[in-house]
Amino acid sequence: MAKKAVPVFAVSGSEDFLRERDLAGIVDDHRKKGWRLDRVVGVSSGELRAAMSQDSLSFMTDDVPTLVVVEQADKVDIGLLERHAGRSATSVVLLLRHEGDPKENTKIGKFLKDLGKQHRNWPKSKEWDADKVAVEFVIKEFQALGKTIPVRLAEIFVARVGTELGFLSFEVSKISALSDAVGKSEVDPDLVKGGMAPLAEATVQPVVEALARKDAKALAGHLDKLKRTTKDDQTIRLVRVLFDSVSKWLAVAEFRDRGVGHDAAAAELGVNPWFWKNKVVPQAGAWTRADAASLMGKLGDAERNVRAGGVNPWAFLVSSLLSACAVGGR
Repeated sequence: MAKKAVPVFAVSGSEDFLRERDLAGIVDDHRKKGWRLDRVVGVSSGELRAAMSQDSLSFMTDDVPTLVVVEQADKVDIGLLERHAGRSATSVVLLLRHEGDPKENTKIGKFLKDLGKQHRNWPKSKEWDADKVAVEFVIKEFQALGKTIPVRLAEIFVARVGTELGFLSFEVSKISALSDAVGKSEVDPDLVKGGMAPLAEATVQPVVEALARKDAKALAGHLDKLKRTTKDDQTIRLVRVLFDSVSKWLAVAEFRDRGVGHDAAAAELGVNPWFWKNKVVPQAGAWTRADAASLMGKLGDAERNVRAGGVNPWAFLVSSLLSACAVGGR
């Protein structure tokens, strides 16, 4: 007979990054142990019953347990879940995914509460507590990677990056990789400065965001402000920042055209899934593969214009960016 296990586990919470990371970790652990994986999406009771029926059918022959990830747990027939949870042991384990913090006065809320330790909830921090929680998170993320960071530096880091845990995790992983490269285990200001993404620079980020939306009016205003508030010519710097962003938009468009899901795309590229889905993909929504590829070419032309000693490289770049917004833009 197959190995028996607790019938139902659940992961919920309004803190999306921690919820999804916990869920992914559970799935990965079971995959490594040789479990069969199934997923019920947009929950259909019939689909769920079919998955659960494996306990009395296929497992009698191949002796392989199954983990069934159940999306939209609040839409599932609670009676089905209660009957499965009441089993003493089973070869089919349900892993329920519930977005948001479950309310105890709802059926799913009461069910999850009754699961006790088999349910983990990841609530979002209160607004007034967000900075403190983010600093503690950064310190723990570095510790998990074998690094230490002074509390004051962690506070400065959070003040610059923000309190979104997924983005913080992504930046921490980059700085940790840089510290490995230079042989340091304690994070210092130089490592933080060297590892931070150029897009975090306040003067450039509005340009990136306006370009992502193809908002020509906003883009022109941000470009003019950048020109007026900086001393040196910013053409090369801006081209390289935009090239980094646009190359990601091109990748999103290519995966979209191929019908590849966001998680699979992130895995193929070896990037943080949360960062890819929540930071890169939304920015790329206005860009087709052809548009992004064309803009990449224009950025290359802008840099070559600087190298060749063009009369006004900045004007060339501005014109190129605004013309790119004209295709399907505002």
